[in-house]
Amino acid sequence: MTDGRVVLFIVVAFAAYIVGRRFQQMLDLWRRWRGTKAALPGMRKDAWRGVRTLLKVGLVAAVLFWAVTHIHHLM
Repeated sequence: MTDGRVVLFIVVAFAAYIVGRRFQQMLDLWRRWRGTKAALPGMRKDAWRGVRTLLKVGLVAAVLFWAVTHIHHLM
């Protein structure tokens, strides 16, 4: 009878440990999600700044390519 109670206590303690760990993970993910949500406008601005820079570099590269391929017409 006593052995059954010890095994039951161990099973309940193990289940409580697992539930507690899952709860901790959920709280950590919730905090991270809130932080990411708050940082999203800044990330969008950085992404658009990168797109504009990429377009500028591409335009300069296209102009240079055109100049190099048509240099004999310019001279």
